[in-house]
Amino acid sequence: MEDYAQIKGFNYFLKPDYSFSSWIDFDGDRAELELTRAKAHFPLINTIRLQLSWDVHNVDPDRYLQNFESVLCLADRLGLKVIPTLFSRCPAMGNIFTDHFMNGWNWFTVRAGGDGAAIFDTYLKTIVGTYKDDERINIWDICNEPFPYAPGSYGTDRVPEEMKHIEEGEYAWMKRMYAQCKNIDPVAPLGISVLQDFGRYGIGKVEDISDILLIHPYFVHDLDNEVEKAAFLDMLDDYTVFAREVNKPIVATETCWPSQDDTWHVDNIRFTLTELKRRHIGWIGAKLHQSPEGRDELPGEPIRADGTLRPGHEVFNEF
Repeated sequence: MEDYAQIKGFNYFLKPDYSFSSWIDFDGDRAELELTRAKAHFPLINTIRLQLSWDVHNVDPDRYLQNFESVLCLADRLGLKVIPTLFSRCPAMGNIFTDHFMNGWNWFTVRAGGDGAAIFDTYLKTIVGTYKDDERINIWDICNEPFPYAPGSYGTDRVPEEMKHIEEGEYAWMKRMYAQCKNIDPVAPLGISVLQDFGRYGIGKVEDISDILLIHPYFVHDLDNEVEKAAFLDMLDDYTVFAREVNKPIVATETCWPSQDDTWHVDNIRFTLTELKRRHIGWIGAKLHQSPEGRDELPGEPIRADGTLRPGHEVFNEF
């Protein structure tokens, strides 16, 4: 899929509580049911984004690869391409922590040669190497929401001084992951999904190690708050101007902040996706299907646990 502005879909978790163990304890029937429901409710979607886990992969690589292949086959049958996310720094679903990339902070990085890069070699060669030419994959997302320790909102360009060395270590680690993936030479482009808190500065920090720019534009305020709306639109404009300057496509790999308030959520979806469409930015909704166990750590999926659609949430089909 070369026209990345046409990407539309959802983040899909095999278990909505973000349990990465589901890649080993895989429930194919459940995945088929939920993604089939998704395609029925939202027939225009063409992409799902999956969060992978290098550490769970290490438990049973063969089984992990088999289950990943099952999801790719299922997605393909439903006309969906896949954005696999290789690592994550988001606290809610993170599997990479500071001592994974800071030199000498952990014994396994020391044994791996000091920088820790080697501990990810097998994982990258297995996942990216196996699927380097696979047309079912349209983007490789190297890392979800790096630099999670720095505060701020739209346009922040300052990291606290005491965090500078960690920021440098994290960037160096991502640069190595990008280089390792580029050596494998996958057909699909590589990107890094950045927090919106840094705005243009955020994608600027990783532009040189990204073939495609990946953003997470969430509007989380009252839609009557014109000041916050203006700030959000300015941020989107900054993103699009920057993307043109560096001549790279841009995709929102997370957007439409989850909420159990149907009215606010529907209005927010329409506002957000209208503005993304206006700027020719493809989108991946934050969440898709509620857990049948009823767990709501971050509520707001458009599809209920029983498979029915929440009121008004056919709004996604407008885009």
